[in-house]
Amino acid sequence: MDAISALVSGLDAQQAVVNGAAQQIAAADLPTTANADPTNPAHPDVSAAGGGVDVAQQLTTMMVAADAHHLTTVALHAALSVYQDVLDL
Repeated sequence: MDAISALVSGLDAQQAVVNGAAQQIAAADLPTTANADPTNPAHPDVSAAGGGVDVAQQLTTMMVAADAHHLTTVALHAALSVYQDVLDL
């Protein structure tokens, strides 16, 4: 049961990482419309967009945490299956 509890704790921690990165991206106040013409004065200043949040880093963090979450979920399913098999004996 300790292994299963540890896996569940790992899932919660990885979900928190994804949520934290998503909140930082949401708070970055990124432009919502694309303007393909950089000579247009209404063109968003890409260098100023993001409010100091490294969006690429946060997206990478989310992808890595999501992959770890999936792997931990697979391990949890396997552990629960083994646990169920032991109970059936």
